[in-house]
Amino acid sequence: MVCLTALALVFLGIAPDQLSGEAMLKRVEAEMARVQDYVVTLDVVVDVERLNVPPMHVQMFYKHPDKFHFESTGFALLPREGLSFNVARVLSQFSIVEVAQSNSHVSLTLRPQKQTARAGRLELTIDTVLWKPVVLKSYLVDGRTMTARFQYDQFDGYIMPSHLRVEFVASEEETTDQPITMPGALPRAQVPRSGTIDIRYSGYKINTGLSDDIFLPKEE
Repeated sequence: MVCLTALALVFLGIAPDQLSGEAMLKRVEAEMARVQDYVVTLDVVVDVERLNVPPMHVQMFYKHPDKFHFESTGFALLPREGLSFNVARVLSQFSIVEVAQSNSHVSLTLRPQKQTARAGRLELTIDTVLWKPVVLKSYLVDGRTMTARFQYDQFDGYIMPSHLRVEFVASEEETTDQPITMPGALPRAQVPRSGTIDIRYSGYKINTGLSDDIFLPKEE
């Protein structure tokens, strides 16, 4: 895992405490835009309540800012809310209500702009050395929570996710068996009641110029 040092802030040219919450997200967006596309292998281990899912080997194709394509021989239950973190989408749906800074990290609290949103609030922790999200926690209005924790490493000169762990927790009062859709997720992404999903990334191929045809819906 990449070692973090506050000395790296000097080379960014601007101190985090001089930035607003929105400006920090824009800085994250600019860092993410350095990678226009990539292909990566995902090894996925699912431990989710009421589901028996064997370990999965998935190839993921990504194109900036939010195009995804997955290839797998088995059933691919993936936490696309975490995989598809998109600054523009977050800023269009949420307002930043609190900014807290600590050493090389900043925590943002966001609330939905519409009362009909399923998430009561989001908490996002950003590493201000890497300018990457490291924790994304969503508090849903029915009491469930989803927490995504990211680890990074260097691949071909780029800092990329190496491990993603997503934890789902249902409130004690919540009894429904129906999954719910996360705000801002890719279409049809749904949240289990409780459990964990671990994803490890390997074999990156970065900025190879992926064709848009890869992301077109397949004809029946």
